[in-house]
Amino acid sequence: MRKKEIIKLLKENLLLFENDTETLQNIANVYLISDDFSKAETTFKKIGASSQNKLISLNGLALVSHLKGKEKEALKISFKAINSINKETSKNLTQQTKERYAQALIWNRKYIEAAILIKKLNEKHPNENWVLSLRATLNIYKSNFKRSITDYNHILKNDSTSFDGNLGKANALKALGLYKEAYKTGNKALTFYNNQKDIVTFLKKLDKEFTPFIESKVTYSSDNGNNEATSFYSGLIFSYFN
Repeated sequence: MRKKEIIKLLKENLLLFENDTETLQNIANVYLISDDFSKAETTFKKIGASSQNKLISLNGLALVSHLKGKEKEALKISFKAINSINKETSKNLTQQTKERYAQALIWNRKYIEAAILIKKLNEKHPNENWVLSLRATLNIYKSNFKRSITDYNHILKNDSTSFDGNLGKANALKALGLYKEAYKTGNKALTFYNNQKDIVTFLKKLDKEFTPFIESKVTYSSDNGNNEATSFYSGLIFSYFN
């Protein structure tokens, strides 16, 4: 089903349930997936029109800012969100808000603060995939790829179908130059998430790196004796992995 058709159906649902939060979230997510960040931002702001949905709105807006490359703004929004948590905030929404704040710290390369927060989260929620994913992401940003793979393996042990676990591990393997394993992990992810955009893009980038191409050069030279020389060179360039 195409984006326009999905949006049309969701908006029709809004005619029956005006400003339904779940429907608006689904609309915003469709816009995010299709890289329509302006409409996603507008939708998250609409969600925030209701005070009880403030955190949902702020978490979404922080993500949009990140995707638009506005990391400082993302952190500012997420900081506002985490300071809005109170005793009435649901467990699930509290988790989502802390997760987004940790991500915002990482995006802004505030690694020490992020590590302290993730350590506290891990003490409170040991071996939970969302915390392991945060720690793996932190290590990816710090180029500690082997450590990130350790966490991704723990995630996959908990849930072999984990999207973050499979794609995260594939990216870390690629960064280490372990291309064969990266391909294997990426293709495994596709068996769980058929034609998923991020996975397909990852595999296409790998394919591009190992696609042969022809390089041609032409050189010309002359001297004071009116002698001229032209040379041609063509070569097939290719990369491979074991």
